[in-house]
Amino acid sequence: MRHSVSAALILMTTTALPAFAQELTPAQALALIEQAAVSMNVDFKLRNQRVEGDAIVADGFKYTADEEVGLFTFTGGPIALRPSADDYDVEIDWPEQSSIRIDSREGELESLTFGVEMLGTDYRFRIADGAQRDADGVPELIDYTFDVESFAMTLLEFEEAVGEDPVDFDLNVLLSELGSVGTWAADGDQSMSGSIGSMVTEFFVDAVDGRSRSSSRSEGLSFALDTAGPLIRGETETIGPDDVLRFSFSSSGSQGSAEFGGPDGNFSYQTSSGGTAFAVGVGDGRFDFEAGASALNADIAFDMLPVPGAAFAVEEMSLDISGPILPSDEAQAASLSLGLERLTVSDTLWGLFDPQAVLPRDPATLIAEISAEIDLQEDLGGMMEMDQPPFMPRSIQIERLEADAVGAALMASGAFDFIVDGFEPIPVGKATVEVSGINQLMENLTQIGVITSSDLLPVRMMLGVFMQPNGDDSYFTEIEAAADGLISANGVPFQ
Repeated sequence: MRHSVSAALILMTTTALPAFAQELTPAQALALIEQAAVSMNVDFKLRNQRVEGDAIVADGFKYTADEEVGLFTFTGGPIALRPSADDYDVEIDWPEQSSIRIDSREGELESLTFGVEMLGTDYRFRIADGAQRDADGVPELIDYTFDVESFAMTLLEFEEAVGEDPVDFDLNVLLSELGSVGTWAADGDQSMSGSIGSMVTEFFVDAVDGRSRSSSRSEGLSFALDTAGPLIRGETETIGPDDVLRFSFSSSGSQGSAEFGGPDGNFSYQTSSGGTAFAVGVGDGRFDFEAGASALNADIAFDMLPVPGAAFAVEEMSLDISGPILPSDEAQAASLSLGLERLTVSDTLWGLFDPQAVLPRDPATLIAEISAEIDLQEDLGGMMEMDQPPFMPRSIQIERLEADAVGAALMASGAFDFIVDGFEPIPVGKATVEVSGINQLMENLTQIGVITSSDLLPVRMMLGVFMQPNGDDSYFTEIEAAADGLISANGVPFQ
């Protein structure tokens, strides 16, 4: 966890140094930056620091973070902190040129050095409303605003680990119209949000076992980051109720492409999206994950398989997961939501098993919305004993389950409570299930050779026993689970 925190501090320094509202001096601002660095286990130094008039000036700066995976060093200069003329108190004259070096303790590369160029930079900060000061007048909390016209990071050089095969490697990142606002505390806690007009990445690697090249472009990006708590500050190694780590990211559109080549063949793809969103967070003893995309398209080409390529398209796609990570004396809520709407695949894939187009090729949809109450028995943020299941279900609600593909459809909903007998939870409740198009689907699968005609009879017999007709090639049933462990459908017990 410390690795991500220190890396975030380096990124924050390149894209979001703090912001400060009442008569903050450059010396107080610098003192708070130094305090925050110490709290986050980062070594911060200014080279040849001096006072010139009402400003603090230095020939350069150096951030160093020593992590398990390697040493991160961020350097640049000259730099100055001086009073600001607007409603912010202090502004930073930031160097246009700086560098980031990563000395790795694992992997094929021993070190990487990136050059960073920032043009049109505007850093300003002030004391946050209501913030207290220490005995030296240093505020405990500051606000910041940051804007930069362009941010470019380019790989300058790299060194391979001893004994590794030769490799050629390149990476470039370009951001335009980057801006953010937020708060930063002396103990390292922070909250920030911002936007990026566009982001372009280019990556290339040529090694003994193959080569790859990729590029991407995203427009209309926004992001937010909130961190707080002992774990984030490196004071402990396990998640606690006071720890907060939340990150979100979205874009209004993106395109990407990649090519891979090696001894086994070549592979390439192109993707585009009308919009994407991603959010992950830990807070109040819970974990939350959300991801989604719209108008997603992908074209794939390869020469190592019988089919030359394939194409996919999805109108809407989403995945949401929420649940507890810390134990409680009471049952806690958890949920899962999955959406895959109007998925289509190219005829090249269909042709592998259905060249005569027997199966309907209409867009497919899968939607699931499930919530539950669970007893969490292990701290998922620390080491688990694994001598018992980490959680036990108390109840589950199938609020919505829908699937529609190849001419058949399914809909289900229901609710179950659980009786815990030792380590075996016994469900008690009911669910309703409706299916349609199942007989026609079986006929079509027989026609294309997926199943044989002798397989149809037992399937139709099961439909007659466990389900009731509900229209033309449509069936309905109620599944019931009893406290004695007996499960039945349409009133007929499963044997």
